[in-house]
Amino acid sequence: MENLVDHTAATPWFDLRRLYVPSGRDAAFETALKDLLQRGPDGELIAQPKHFTATCETRGLMVVAKTGSGKTTLIRHVLSNLDILQTVSPDIQPWISVEVPSNVTMKSLGIEVLDKLGYRIENQRSISEHEIWRIVRHRFRLKGTVLLWIDEAQDLFRTKGPATTRHILNTIKNLM
Repeated sequence: MENLVDHTAATPWFDLRRLYVPSGRDAAFETALKDLLQRGPDGELIAQPKHFTATCETRGLMVVAKTGSGKTTLIRHVLSNLDILQTVSPDIQPWISVEVPSNVTMKSLGIEVLDKLGYRIENQRSISEHEIWRIVRHRFRLKGTVLLWIDEAQDLFRTKGPATTRHILNTIKNLM
C-alpha cells in the first residue's frame, strides 16, 4: 500500500497546462473581436454586436491555425478576460462555447447550443430544426448572448454539398 500514487494531487504537468503564455496573437484576436462589438455613446465597448448593414447584419470571426497551435486556449483566454463579456448574474450569458458534436447536423448543433443556454428539449424527435433555431434566437435575447463560439466549426462543413453549406451559414448568420 505504500507504493500507491495519489493521482488526484496536482502534478508538475497539470500545473504547466494551467499556465498561459500570451503572444502577439492575443492582441490581434482581441482587436478583431472588439471590432465586431458596438461602442456606447461614451465610446466604450458594450456587449452588443455591431451591425454592418441597414438590415442589421453582424459578422463572424474565424481563427485558423495548425492543429495543436493553441487556438482554443487563445479564444478561451481572451473571452474569459474581456470585461464586457463577463457577468455576475446566472441569468445572463454574454457568450457561450459549444463544441461541434460528432455526426453533427444543424439540429444537433442547435440542441447543443440550447443545452449551454440551460434549455433542455425533452423529446428531440418531435421538434423541427427550424423551431430549435427559433428557440436559440429567443434564448440569446433572454440571456443577453452576443457571441457564439463554435469550436471545431470546420466539422460542420465536412462532406456537405454547397446547398447544405449555404444553409449552415445562413442559419448561423441569422442568429443575431
